[in-house]
Amino acid sequence: MSSRELLGTFGAFDYYVRFVKDGSKYISFQLEKSNSKQNNVSLTKHDGSALIILDSVRSGIGRNEDNDFYSIVIAPILKELNKNHNYIKTTAHDSVEQFARSLNPSQDYEIWIISGDTTISEFCNHLPSKPTIRNSLRILPLPMGTGNAWATSLGFDSPITALRNHLNDQLKPKDFPLYKAILPNGYSIIFFMIFSLGFHANLLHACEDPKYARMGTERFKMAAQTILDNYGLDTNVTLNGLQKSYSYFALINTPNLEATYKPSPRSNPLEKELRLLG
Repeated sequence: MSSRELLGTFGAFDYYVRFVKDGSKYISFQLEKSNSKQNNVSLTKHDGSALIILDSVRSGIGRNEDNDFYSIVIAPILKELNKNHNYIKTTAHDSVEQFARSLNPSQDYEIWIISGDTTISEFCNHLPSKPTIRNSLRILPLPMGTGNAWATSLGFDSPITALRNHLNDQLKPKDFPLYKAILPNGYSIIFFMIFSLGFHANLLHACEDPKYARMGTERFKMAAQTILDNYGLDTNVTLNGLQKSYSYFALINTPNLEATYKPSPRSNPLEKELRLLG
């Protein structure tokens, strides 16, 4: 059964998005419009930022002609608003990395990322490390992945919600913290949401197996059973001079890891504070 949500009033029309979901998976979108009786609303901001739409086309269940959120919803709306933008869709495993490295440190950017959490993590990890000029970089997550923990923790329960709130000027830019983990072998990684070892880290790795690619959240259940049956999970962690062995260890600053799974309810993704789950 389909549902419908108001996106906003742009030009002379009220725009609605009709969509069909199967669990957490978006099966289809359809943009509908009708003559508006309200005052016109338009996105008229011109602050010099380059608007880029980054679409990780394999996130979630992937894109097809029925659920292509950019082509069906975003592109027609930006055309109505006469808003210039560049659209970039991933074509290879390193597309996000190459895109992040290509950004000009002296240019201001507003980037709408149609994806899940992994794409945002890849993007943050491959930005120019030492920009010569401090530039403005604003990110709007449009959740179309499997978990979407960051977007959910920010209050965006769907790509429609995030886009509607932004287009109707209900969002204000806010800083969010980034963290750097350095492992004993010298490898380092930037994270903004969670850093984990043991069960959780192995679960994320196991879910990358192609056989789970289109299973949605069900893949976590299947992969978890494989890990419990076959993996060694004890992880020795020393914290403030105390050493303990954990099967599950995570540093986290988001309350949600799934829309209905909230392991750290006191966390806030916009505050620079990590909580330890063990």
